[in-house]
Amino acid sequence: MFAALFSGCMNAQTPSLSREAYINMMNSYLSSKNYDNLLECTREAVNAYPDFALAHSITGLAHIEQVQYNQAIAALQKAVAIDPDFAEAYAIIGYAYHLLKEYNEAIRYYQKAIAIDPNYAEAYYNIGFACYNLGNYDETMRCLKKAAQLGLSQAQESLRAVGENW
Repeated sequence: MFAALFSGCMNAQTPSLSREAYINMMNSYLSSKNYDNLLECTREAVNAYPDFALAHSITGLAHIEQVQYNQAIAALQKAVAIDPDFAEAYAIIGYAYHLLKEYNEAIRYYQKAIAIDPNYAEAYYNIGFACYNLGNYDETMRCLKKAAQLGLSQAQESLRAVGENW
């Protein structure tokens, strides 16, 4: 078992690890920005635990970092199919659409995240910027103010920069 921990999800002959062990390795690869090993680790994790929504969502994050947005969306869709209340996964899907410049679709997914977690400040913030890109400045300000009221420092700084209060 320890050999598998140190080999880093790369040995197909080792027995499956616990979900917690996979989470620790995925976090390590994510924090070190080792996306190739991260994808290998998430692949092994979802093979061992097909209903591992977190592993599917981390697969999506790795694909975003590798500028593979459609693959990210596909992995994240698996995560929300497994766990329909996974607000963060919906928000990350929104972010992938945002990066694809599909702002209306991005907003739709950010709103799904907010429907699950009404205090999801980052989702409001991201809706604000998607609305900005669509030219809807009133909605941009409304969303930035909501994110600022929820304590998101980036939203507060953005509003200060334009002389707005929240």
